[in-house]
Amino acid sequence: GLVMSDATILLGAVAYDVKVLTLWEAMREHFRAQGVGLDFALFSSYERQVDALLAGHVDVAYDDPLAHVRVKRRTDGRSVTLAMRDTDRDFTTKVLVRRDAGIRALTDLHDRVVAIGSKDSVKVRILPLFFLKRGGVQLDRLKLLSFELDPGKYGDMPRSELEVLAALHDGRAQAGFVGGLVGQAEQAAGRVDPQRLETLWTTPAYDH
Repeated sequence: GLVMSDATILLGAVAYDVKVLTLWEAMREHFRAQGVGLDFALFSSYERQVDALLAGHVDVAYDDPLAHVRVKRRTDGRSVTLAMRDTDRDFTTKVLVRRDAGIRALTDLHDRVVAIGSKDSVKVRILPLFFLKRGGVQLDRLKLLSFELDPGKYGDMPRSELEVLAALHDGRAQAGFVGGLVGQAEQAAGRVDPQRLETLWTTPAYDH
């Protein structure tokens, strides 16, 4: 038979939070119970993890959407996608606007301050801008107010979305992007003021 270490799948994951350790330890036990040897290596950023996967230091990488695209590009599409969580299906991003800003159509966003997430955020930067452009918005006419929170490590953490909501509430921005799930949670908690903010538009659904 094979030596145990040879048969173990080494998975790379990014340590964006302390709870990641607990998660992957539980996952390791789950796979072992199914007769699959799995161990994990934690990385400080998705960039490092992508490099480690391409160099063959890990067998599998648990990637965020942007890292997934980078691997696809750097392998000319030869990388294999194994699985995606069901909870990562059918995400949307909402474009919220201040009621007092008089924004009624997407092109009314021209020359307005739009609050967005950090440069590696698929949910509150990359995809909403893509969909707005497709909807006739000239992106170079938006005054972007971006919240850069440790890019490379977090990807799509809710923190930048909370910054976007704060900027909308206090008037630093007239419009902003908020992921559907964070928006729902904040609304349910009573932290989105319906007197001040309304939804202008919701993007088409996408996989995260």
